[in-house]
Amino acid sequence: MVLSLGVNLWVIHQHIHQIDTDQGERALNQHAQNISQQLQFYRSVLKQLARRGEAQDILIMHDIATAQEWAERQQRYLPHNIGLALVDPDGKVLGTPVELRLGPSCVADLRKKSSRQSLAEPLVHRDNPQLAHFDLTEPVTDSLGEALGTLFVSFSLDTLQAVLTQSVLPHEVLILRDESGATIAKAGNAPDGHEILHHEAKVPESTWRLELIRAETNTVPVYLALGGTNLATSVLIVTAFMTVTILMVRLFLAEFSRIKTLLDQIHAGESITMTDSPLKETEQVLPVIQAIAQDIQEKQTKLVALSLTDELTQLPNRRRFNMEVERACNLSQRGVQVGLLLIDIDRFKRINDSAGHAVGDRVLQLLAACLRHNTRKSDFSARLGGDEFAVVVTNMQKNHLPAWAQRMCADFQAALKDDPLTSGDSVCTLSIGAAFAECAITRNPTELFRRADQALYSAKEGGRNRLEIDQVNLNVPPTEQVPVNKNLR
Repeated sequence: MVLSLGVNLWVIHQHIHQIDTDQGERALNQHAQNISQQLQFYRSVLKQLARRGEAQDILIMHDIATAQEWAERQQRYLPHNIGLALVDPDGKVLGTPVELRLGPSCVADLRKKSSRQSLAEPLVHRDNPQLAHFDLTEPVTDSLGEALGTLFVSFSLDTLQAVLTQSVLPHEVLILRDESGATIAKAGNAPDGHEILHHEAKVPESTWRLELIRAETNTVPVYLALGGTNLATSVLIVTAFMTVTILMVRLFLAEFSRIKTLLDQIHAGESITMTDSPLKETEQVLPVIQAIAQDIQEKQTKLVALSLTDELTQLPNRRRFNMEVERACNLSQRGVQVGLLLIDIDRFKRINDSAGHAVGDRVLQLLAACLRHNTRKSDFSARLGGDEFAVVVTNMQKNHLPAWAQRMCADFQAALKDDPLTSGDSVCTLSIGAAFAECAITRNPTELFRRADQALYSAKEGGRNRLEIDQVNLNVPPTEQVPVNKNLR
């Protein structure tokens, strides 16, 4: 409540200060306009006198006595003037300056003006404080506009003092200053005990400036009055402010909790669901979180794929193979025909030793390519390690397997012959051992692999480049079963 009241009073103070400033500027501009109007009145009088034929004739005839008499006569009729004279183009006063009440400063200024020196008008002279005045001049020309001379008139500063005195208000000071900053006239009393406001404005059509010094409105009574009348309003404002603050804090806490939940889900590898946020701040954060989650998910997918893929052949590796064999054995329990083929490259070590590992790697890659080409979408090929590969087949009959093996070996031999790196290694052949999950014993992944491996061993022992198919006999242990030999040559 105290905060709200303080803000309220500060706003009131600023408003009143702005009102004071605006009022002061308007008042000052009006005062400056009053001074300007006084000057314009005197200038209009000078123009009327300068346009009279009598003044023009005197300057043309250069009659000093007549000029003296004419000037003295005009002085009697022109209000507030101190001196008046006609001046020829050379700056010489037509008449006696002292009798025409022109002081030395005025005469000197007229000579400067005739020599085309720039003098700011109105000029102010304070040589004699009792005769302090300002000077105005008006050119006198003939009917063709040719310069004949100048009409000079000086007016008492009391006229300007009277204008300021009539304009000034209580607790105000008006100061009229000339171009140099010297005081021409001043009216009013300095405001004491109040905050002071300063305003300054240019007097139109002159080089003078008018300054206003005034007291700022005392806002303490206003504060007390408004503070009392607005107490209930202040309480309502504070209550509303606190309510809004509590709601905003709760909203922010809810959004922070939501962001934490999203981050926890990302950390746990779970998928996240994004919804619109009521806050602009978190609305900008959520897309970033979603992008991070998507990037992490993509990288995790790539890492999983890399962990299950053989780098050299890009076939699934042993880990992925174990998962697939287990899945296939589960299918066999539901009546699906499942077989496992283990393939080994004959004399592969000799190739590595004689031709180098680069050729050996190329042989492995060619075999992988042949497996991709000769297996169906339902089949699964993998590299188990070294020169040993495996194929999990589904719904393939045993009597179809020899033809598949013949085709596979032929493609492999052709690939070796056509490849520039391995064209001299056609002696590289394949030995294949096969086993089928045909009963409860062989539907176990470990047992199925053992039987296929035993068949592969038999193919190696039987002369290589062969296919051996395990035959399940429930009455005979697996090690004593007789394999069916198929020569692949």
